[in-house]
Amino acid sequence: MTLTTEDLAAISQLLDTKLKFELRPLKDDVSQLKSDVSQLKGDVSQLKGDVNQLKGDVSQLKGDVSQLKGDVNQLKGDVNQLKGDVNQLKDDVEQLKDDVEQLKDDVEQLKDDVEQLKDDVEQLKENQQATHNLLLETRLHIENTTDHNIQLLAENHINLVNKLNEAIPAVNQNLAYEVKVNYLLDKMNVIEKDVAEIKSKIA
Repeated sequence: MTLTTEDLAAISQLLDTKLKFELRPLKDDVSQLKSDVSQLKGDVSQLKGDVNQLKGDVSQLKGDVSQLKGDVNQLKGDVNQLKGDVNQLKDDVEQLKDDVEQLKDDVEQLKDDVEQLKDDVEQLKENQQATHNLLLETRLHIENTTDHNIQLLAENHINLVNKLNEAIPAVNQNLAYEVKVNYLLDKMNVIEKDVAEIKSKIA
């Protein structure tokens, strides 16, 4: 069977119509694919921006982590220092406890010493009173003895003066009186000095 030109044209037109009909969905799919590709490109660009942002955030986080590591190390050092300080404080507290116990013992000893001092003070007061009484008795005795001795000296002076008058009757009476007075004054000065010394020792 031989195909004519008209047949070939009809077949060509039929094929062209059929292809156009079959290719139309493909064109739609290609258009959709192009739209999807454009959307994907936009999404990729957005993702790239997000990735860059994430990279910046990661770098910031790395810096923060490094800072945190430094802070943690510093805190560890501070904790170790605090542990040392706490141990030192514990030792100081124990020392203070020992000191307080020692102070308590010292206070008890001081209380005993105070009581002993009170007893000693009472004894001293008694001894002072006894000494005072003894001094008064001694002073009275010395004053009585001194007064008696002064009386004896005065009597002896009178006897001496009388004997002197008898021994030098020819001497001028005024000269004799002057000699007597000077002699008595000298003796009285000596006696007053002795009495003053005795009183100063008693007082």
